[in-house]
Amino acid sequence: MKTRVLFGALALLAVVAPRPALAARDFSRGNIEAVDWNVMQVAVRSSQGRVITYKVAPNASVKFTDCPECFPSPSLRDLAPPMYVHFQFEDLDVDKILTVDERRGTFTADVAGRRQAFRAASSNDLRDFREGDLAVITVERRGNEDLVTQMRAAGRTGRVTTIDKSRGEVGIDVNGRERFYRVENNRMLDRVKEGDRVTFDVETRNGREVVTTLER
Repeated sequence: MKTRVLFGALALLAVVAPRPALAARDFSRGNIEAVDWNVMQVAVRSSQGRVITYKVAPNASVKFTDCPECFPSPSLRDLAPPMYVHFQFEDLDVDKILTVDERRGTFTADVAGRRQAFRAASSNDLRDFREGDLAVITVERRGNEDLVTQMRAAGRTGRVTTIDKSRGEVGIDVNGRERFYRVENNRMLDRVKEGDRVTFDVETRNGREVVTTLER
C-alpha cells in the first residue's frame, strides 16, 4: 500500500551523494530511489530499507545543502537517485489509529502498513480519537523532535443527536461522546434527521471544528 502524503509548504533539502540517515523519523529522511514528475511522485528508501512512494506538490520548494552553487535555480526536476533528502510534510493520512495515550500525549498509527509512533504537540488533540479511527495529521519538526501539531478525523462516523438550523449546528454522538459542530452550509442539515447514522469530515477553522461533508 502506498502512503498518501501531501506535500504543501514543503522544503526538500537534498545532497548529491548518499549518507547515513540522521536520528529522526525515517519518513522524513532517506535516499531517492526513483522520481516520476509526470505524476508528481518520488520514491524514497528509509534507513530501515523500506521504499515508500510520496506525492509531491508542484509548488514544493527545493534547497541543496551540498554544492548549492551547482544548482543556482533548484527545482524538483534537479532531484535524482541516489540523492539523500530531508523533507517536511504538510499532511499525512494514517490508515488507522492503533493506540492512544492521552495522558502522555502519544499515539501509534498504521501508516502504509507500518506501525509508527507519534507525539502530539498538545495532548488535548487526542481526546476525540479512539483506536480504529482514521485521521489526517500535520507533522512539524521542532528542535530534535517531530511533533503532530494538528489532527483531524478522516471520514468520521456517528449518530445525529441534535439539529439546530438557526445556529447552523449539528450534534453528533461519536463513540459514546456527543459533540456539537458548526456546519459549512445549512443545506447539509436538510439531508439528515435525528437518529441518522452519518459519515462526516471536519476541519478546524478559526479555532472551531466545522463539518464540511455530512452524509447518511
